[in-house]
Amino acid sequence: MADEGFYAASPITSGSDAIIDWTFTDCNERGAAYFGLQKHELIGKNFSSFYSTASLERILETCARAVKDGCYEDEYQESPGSPLKIQWVRRQLVASGDGLAISLRDISGIKEYTIEMSRLANEDLITTLPNRKWLAEFLPDVLANAKSKVALLFIDLDDFKNVNDSLGHSIGDLLLRAAAMRLRSVLGSHDTVVRLGGDEFAIVLTELKTNGEAKRVAELVNEILRFPLELVKGKKSITASIGVSFFPDDAEDMDTLLKSAEIAMYSAKKTGKAHYRFYNPTLYKSLKDRLVLEQELSEAIERDQFILHYEPRMRIESGKLCGMEALVRWNHPERGLVPPLEFIPLAESTGLILELGELIIEKAFKQILLWEKSNLPVLPVSINISAHQFNMGNLSQAFFNAFDKYKISPHLIEIELTESVMLGEQTSILKELSAIRSLGIKLLLDDFGTGYSSLSQLQRLKMDTLKVDRAFLHDLEKSREGEIFVKAIISMAHALGMSVIAEGVESGAQLEILHSLSCDEIQGHYLSKPMPGEEMSELLARSDAPMVIYPYALPQPA
Repeated sequence: MADEGFYAASPITSGSDAIIDWTFTDCNERGAAYFGLQKHELIGKNFSSFYSTASLERILETCARAVKDGCYEDEYQESPGSPLKIQWVRRQLVASGDGLAISLRDISGIKEYTIEMSRLANEDLITTLPNRKWLAEFLPDVLANAKSKVALLFIDLDDFKNVNDSLGHSIGDLLLRAAAMRLRSVLGSHDTVVRLGGDEFAIVLTELKTNGEAKRVAELVNEILRFPLELVKGKKSITASIGVSFFPDDAEDMDTLLKSAEIAMYSAKKTGKAHYRFYNPTLYKSLKDRLVLEQELSEAIERDQFILHYEPRMRIESGKLCGMEALVRWNHPERGLVPPLEFIPLAESTGLILELGELIIEKAFKQILLWEKSNLPVLPVSINISAHQFNMGNLSQAFFNAFDKYKISPHLIEIELTESVMLGEQTSILKELSAIRSLGIKLLLDDFGTGYSSLSQLQRLKMDTLKVDRAFLHDLEKSREGEIFVKAIISMAHALGMSVIAEGVESGAQLEILHSLSCDEIQGHYLSKPMPGEEMSELLARSDAPMVIYPYALPQPA
C-alpha cells in the first residue's frame, strides 16, 4: 500500500553464527522516506548505521523472535532520537528464507485521534479539569492503596445559576474556568481537583496526617475565590459551599465517600454562603429531603404526571422538518414543569428510570398514533434512552410490545443513546442493539464527543446517525479550531456511513457554517424550542414547507 514502508533484510552473523546485525537488501520509496533517504541510499545500509547500541539490541531481539516464530507484529511509539520520521508505528516482520520481510505503517493520525478521544472522555470541556468519569476510575485506586487519610471536598459554587441567568452562559463558562484555575492553585503535588458537572467540583487530598489539613484547604478555597474575578461584564466575586468527608473515617468506598461529602455540602449551603462542613451522621436531614423527592418521583410515575415536548429537527439543504426529539417534563402539581436535569439523574440512581422510560415510550407511541388518526404527515420521533435504562431493562422487548400494541410503522421511531452506553459489556451491547435494529428502529448516538468513543466502537455499533453535542458549537463562530474540529467529526461520521445532526444551534451564523461543512440536520432554539404535542400538530400540518425562519435551501457547498 502507498502509505506503507516495505523492506527486505538479510542477517549479518559473527563467527559463531550469531546474528549481530541486519542489512537492508531492498525497500520501496516510502520505506526509504521513513528514514529520510532515497531508496538507493538505504539499500545496503546496516541497522547499526541508524540505531544506538541499546536500541539495536532491542531490534535484534525483535528480529530474532520473528525468525523463530515466523512472524511478529506490534504497535509502538518511536522515541525522540529514532531515525524513523514517524511518531507511532505499526510493524510486521515475516521470516522469508534466511531473511526478513518488514513492513512499517505510519499510524500517528489514528493514535492521535484515539488519544484525543480518550482525553475528551476524561477531561471537562469548559475547564480542562479531569471530569467525573476520570474520578470514578482514579479514586478507587487511591483508596485501595492509601496508607494515610484521604479527604474529599465536594465544592458547589454559590449562586452560580444567577450568573448564568443574568449574565449569560458564556460569562458563566468564564467564571467556571477562572474558578478552576484558582482551585488548582491551592493544591499540593499529590492532590487533584475535578469538575463533577455544572457548578460542582471535587478536590481529593491524599497523604493527610490530620483532619485540620482538609479544614485549611476548605478555608483557602473560599479565601481565594473571594478575590474579584475579571469578567467581560465587570468584576465578580464568588464563594462556595463545601462538604468534606474522610476515608476511612466516613466511608470505605468511593461512592459513599462522595455521597457523604455531598450531604455535608448541602448542610453547609443551608448555613449560608462561603461555609464548609465536615460530614457526620446527623446530616441525614439532607438525605431525608432526597428521599422525599424520590417518593414524589415514584408517585409522579404512578400518577402519570409526565408530559412530552417535541423539539423539531430540520434538513439543512431543504429547510424542511424531518423529525423531532421527544423530551420529558415532570408536570409537578406544586412546582409546575420540572426540566429533566432535575429528576432524570435521581431516576437513574434509584432505578425509577426503568418505569419512567416505559412511560415515555408509551406516551411517544400514543402521540404518533394520534397524529396518524388526525391525518397529519407524521415524521420520525427520537426517544432518549439512558445508559442505565439500556443496560438494566429489556429495551428491545419494550419496543416490540409497543409496536404490537399501537401498530405504528417502525420507521417513525428512533432511539438516542449516549456514548456511556459503550462502556458496558460489549457482547451484550451488540446483542441488544442488533435486536433493536431488527425491529426497524434507527439508532442515534447522542452528545458525541462528551464521552468515550473510538472509531472501532463506532464501526462495531453501527449507529445510523451521530449527534454533535452543543458544546462543540460554542466556538464554531469564534475560532478556526472550533470549525476544524466540527468538520472532522462530520467527515468521520460520513465516512462511516452515518448522517450528522448538530444539537443546540442558536444562530443563523452557526447554521451557515454547518451547511458549509455538509452537516445534514440541525435542532436547537434557533429553529424552535421544544413544544407540546398540540403545537407540534400545527407544525406537522405544514411540514412539507420549509421552516419559517429558514425559507430557502442554501446553495450546495463547493
